[in-house]
Amino acid sequence: MPEIRYLEARGLPKVRLCVLRSFAEKLVGLLWARDRREAPCVLIERCRSVHTFGMAFDLDLCFLDRHMEVVRVARGVKPGHVLSARGAVCVVERPARDGPWVSRGERVRISA
Repeated sequence: MPEIRYLEARGLPKVRLCVLRSFAEKLVGLLWARDRREAPCVLIERCRSVHTFGMAFDLDLCFLDRHMEVVRVARGVKPGHVLSARGAVCVVERPARDGPWVSRGERVRISA
């Protein structure tokens, strides 16, 4: 059972995150999810680059530095891409959706 954390940001409801730590967990990420409504949001630790090859749906991504400042945001990323962010130490992935999301330069909190 993966560890659960929460992303807290101004103007955003608390976002439940499944923490991915092992190489296998990070490699697979959300690849197993076929239905965006059932896919969890994930926190990929010790990570600054992600791929969307094989994904069944678009993703919203948030790259965070060691101070939990958002260094890059990408919304609606289609399958078949590689994205990275200099200075990032972790990435939050969620199935793409309309509505509020974090902004570059914003500080967020990851809580237990």
